[in-house]
Amino acid sequence: MKDNQDPPIEIVEESYADADEHDIDPAATLKKLKDKLKRCLEEKQMYLDLSQRFKADYSNLQKQTAVDREGTIKRANQNLLRDLLELADAFDYALGDEASLAAVPAGWRQGLDGLRAKLVAIFRQHGLEPFTPAVGDNFDPSSHEPVSSVDAESADQDNLIIAVVDKGYRLYDKIIRPAKVKVSVYKQ
Repeated sequence: MKDNQDPPIEIVEESYADADEHDIDPAATLKKLKDKLKRCLEEKQMYLDLSQRFKADYSNLQKQTAVDREGTIKRANQNLLRDLLELADAFDYALGDEASLAAVPAGWRQGLDGLRAKLVAIFRQHGLEPFTPAVGDNFDPSSHEPVSSVDAESADQDNLIIAVVDKGYRLYDKIIRPAKVKVSVYKQ
């Protein structure tokens, strides 16, 4: 049956066997039938409205479930990526130690560079990007974590980044690890 077709109406014939020919009033019978039809149409509309509400509720539930699932996956990815940041830091420290790298065969250095490059590619594939504030930038507590402070000579040098200890990381637009910095503080 198509959606726009009304279901067939079941016609129930009333028995007038006991009724006298003169007792049958066509106007009263017609009024009864019209009242019954009106009740059936109202009931039909009630069920149609109920069906449409259920359909809309189900559609909204599907959308909310998809949003929840996506949020769960992002949180799981965020936790895993945050754990892998320690590995990226280890590569940065190893590759940043020029004296130790000079003593290692060239093949090992290339291997470390290749592994770190793969790790960075995986980070980018999942929306994780490093950021490094510049020395001289203003300290921003929402994206920087102070690891130490140094006395500033003047008020215009107050709250400035004087060194970057570790870079920070953003997952999409959310900072999951602030950059670790040294900050100048002016004391009067």
